[in-house]
Amino acid sequence: MRALLLFLLLAGPALGGAWPRDEGETFLSFSLASTGDPFGSVYFERGLAGRFGLSGKAGVSAGFREVEAGVDLSLGSTAPVKLTLGASLSGAPGVETGAAFGRIAAGRTLPFGPDGWAELSAGVSLGLSRQISGTSQATLGMGIGGGRQVILQLHATHEEGRHGLTAAPLFVMPLGQRLKLVGGVEWSPGGGLSPSLSTWVEF
Repeated sequence: MRALLLFLLLAGPALGGAWPRDEGETFLSFSLASTGDPFGSVYFERGLAGRFGLSGKAGVSAGFREVEAGVDLSLGSTAPVKLTLGASLSGAPGVETGAAFGRIAAGRTLPFGPDGWAELSAGVSLGLSRQISGTSQATLGMGIGGGRQVILQLHATHEEGRHGLTAAPLFVMPLGQRLKLVGGVEWSPGGGLSPSLSTWVEF
């Protein structure tokens, strides 16, 4: 397991979605993206008893770092809906600021195509200085056989009158029963294209 984790640290975007983890199940994603400064991150989910779970992430680049932790609550009965409440710390090294956040995600399998699914999520964060920011994301995924998937993500941010948009087409390739390699690009207006590489592992 140690060798596997060392390999995963070389790679990875994480998808924290609406579908809950079973009790005792763990999901890890390790990511590396180049958006000017290389940015690396790790994301995890852990299923707990009942409708509860834990999730968190940590990321770092040359002039920025972040860490967050949250409690997940599955609300869906006929379709997956997940609410996450937690706290985060982010910013330049030595001047990080804290915030509380809430996120909700809803997913649905699609009636067309092999293994198709869609998901919408939105979140809001309140900083210690009462600064409010928001995020929203739309994800569309489709199986193409052999455990492979193609995924398109649209991610928007809203903060102090500034807005950002990122589009990320991804290709998922299974490397075993529990390990997947995810490659793609990220595009944003004014930022151009940047490559991204991820690994997902479940155990």
